[in-house]
Amino acid sequence: MNNKSIQGVVLQTYGSGTIPLHHTKLTTAIKAAVTRGVIIVSVTQVIEGRISTHYNNSKLGKLGVISGCDMTPEAALAKLSILLATKASNKSIRLMMGKNIAGELTKNYN
Repeated sequence: MNNKSIQGVVLQTYGSGTIPLHHTKLTTAIKAAVTRGVIIVSVTQVIEGRISTHYNNSKLGKLGVISGCDMTPEAALAKLSILLATKASNKSIRLMMGKNIAGELTKNYN
C-alpha cells in the first residue's frame, strides 16, 4: 500500500471483517494509505455473511476502512472502480459505498 498511484483497495478480510490487528506493519500501512486518500473497502471472504464491528479485530473503521457490508468482492471492486472513475470526492465515494445502487447490498448501510 505504499504505491502512491493507488486510489482504492478492496480488502478481503476474515469472516466478519477481522484482520490480525497485532500485525503492526499491516495496520500502519492501512492507516498511511487512508491518510493519503486511498479508499479502502473491507469485504468478507466467506460466501455468506457480512462485515461486523462486534469483534475487537474487526475495528477497521477506526483505521479509516469502509465496511463493504454484505457486498461480494467482485461487486465491491466494480462499484469502487466506477465511483473512482467519476472523479467524485473521497467523502462522496465513502458515502456511496454504503448505499445500495444496483442490488449489490441487501440494504443501505449509511
